[in-house]
Amino acid sequence: MGDELTCGSRIDTNSAELGRALTTWGYRTLGSRSVGDEIERIVAAIEEAVAEADVVLVTGGLGPTPDDRTREALAAWSGGALEEDPAVVDWLRELFRQFGRPMAESNRRQAMVPRGMRPILNPAGTAPALVGEREGTLLISLPGVPSEVRAFLGGEVGEVLRAGSGVAPLEVARLLTTGITESKLADLVGELPADPARLAFLPALGGVELVLSAPSAAVLEGARGALRERLGDLVYSEDGERLEEVVGRMLVDAGATVAVAESCTGGLALSRLTDVPGASRYVLEGVVTYSNEAKTRILGVEAETLKAEGAVSEAVARKMAEGVREISGASFGLASTGIAGPAGGTEEKPVGTVWIAIAGGDGTEARRVRIPGDRGVIKFRAAQALIDGLRRLLGRGRSP
Repeated sequence: MGDELTCGSRIDTNSAELGRALTTWGYRTLGSRSVGDEIERIVAAIEEAVAEADVVLVTGGLGPTPDDRTREALAAWSGGALEEDPAVVDWLRELFRQFGRPMAESNRRQAMVPRGMRPILNPAGTAPALVGEREGTLLISLPGVPSEVRAFLGGEVGEVLRAGSGVAPLEVARLLTTGITESKLADLVGELPADPARLAFLPALGGVELVLSAPSAAVLEGARGALRERLGDLVYSEDGERLEEVVGRMLVDAGATVAVAESCTGGLALSRLTDVPGASRYVLEGVVTYSNEAKTRILGVEAETLKAEGAVSEAVARKMAEGVREISGASFGLASTGIAGPAGGTEEKPVGTVWIAIAGGDGTEARRVRIPGDRGVIKFRAAQALIDGLRRLLGRGRSP
């Protein structure tokens, strides 16, 4: 709920979070919708959902400001007035005391509970969830902050939902892939041999997530084994690890270190590698050599090579990777150089042309990738390709 969703200033990530959890717990989700901060529209949306579902989840509109109107809508739905809950007021005061500041008067709004509903205290914020039932339909209203939604799902609200599904929870596995399009991935996967397992393809900026669901662990493992065999190293994670976490663990296991020289990615690859706690064990340093002069002065790329081949070329990518490895003393040197656009492309080297290279003890590997999209997409996917290139190299047992 909220104008920030309907006007596009915020993206609704809560629906995806709730859908994943509910599917895992055995529910069949019928749909979701966003409505603005108008009590009448919120009530209408609730009534429509209640008419067709056994459980209705509402997010947003439980904050302390006047534009947070879900409480009033819930009071209209439950047929009762809003009443201040003294226990919630006391809890809020204590919470703010722990924060080291007095509770603002506006926070008392968050202690207002529609008659006939009960509050569940927030494990990660100040707005309690509100739970009520009417004509056999359970309604749970959660705050809109995604981290708070996740906290509620991992706590009492999750317990209520798991207990109320009346269906044996599905077994679910998530396989993260990168470096392949959704359509090519679908061709590789083909038909799953382990019916009644189900597979969903969820494309995202960094790759495609494959979500397997099955009624039993045995069926799930049969389907997962078939996917592993067909996809090989296209799958980089089965337990939710991010690509940079996977690569960091592999570097630690190999006793290897890395340094990065970036041009078109502007430091994004190094930033992602250092997002992982403990990255200082394997990340030595990085440089952004955006200009040709910097490539020559810092990394030793010959001016003649730049003139003859251009900055976006295999020869320059190789020299960048070898140069950063040499000056840092790292086991592996990574490099990226490309055209992120929207201008600067040519017929020979259109926007989205990127060369990545990895230098190690066994030599240097380089490859060209062609990335469609805008500047942000090209930069992200170029960094993704560079980090994934190191993952695959380490997976082949390449020497540091």
